[in-house]
Amino acid sequence: MAKTKLALFDLDGTLAETSEANVEAYRRAFADQSLAFNQQVYQGSHGMHWTQSLPLLHPEGTLEEFNTLRSAKSRHYAQLMALTKPIKPVIDLYNLYEPTHYRAVVTSASRANAETILKHLGLTPDLLIAADDVQRPKPDPEGFLKAMAHFGIGPEDTIIYEDSERGLQAARASGATVVNVATLLT
Repeated sequence: MAKTKLALFDLDGTLAETSEANVEAYRRAFADQSLAFNQQVYQGSHGMHWTQSLPLLHPEGTLEEFNTLRSAKSRHYAQLMALTKPIKPVIDLYNLYEPTHYRAVVTSASRANAETILKHLGLTPDLLIAADDVQRPKPDPEGFLKAMAHFGIGPEDTIIYEDSERGLQAARASGATVVNVATLLT
């Protein structure tokens, strides 16, 4: 039986608790460049694409410095998977959709980091849309709309699971049904 519905999941904070690994990877990347890392500013940038968060973390930084930090963060991040934990209730939902829905992950993370997390979690979505695949990051709905277009499934047959305010804005703008995972986990 052909699948005619789509379940889209954010990754960081939705399928996996990655905040500890992300903080430590950025802390190490900043230390590599002898820069101070402001964890409070980082926490305020939850759900942002790196092009939005790195200028907040390093206001005087250049694009070259941001790319260096981003590469170092990815390198450190891959070594910190033990700090990444599955969010079991959402993973259970993800697995429940397998027989009836296409499942895709739409994330603001880089493709390399997203693939590392998915491998760590043992998840193989039908499609991964990462930060590298969009021109306009969340809160723009581009990633969600790309996933729907890929499968030829409209918003009326799509459900999106998100956790960040930027992600929720993007999900709502897509026209799909939206579930704030914070409401599932309380």
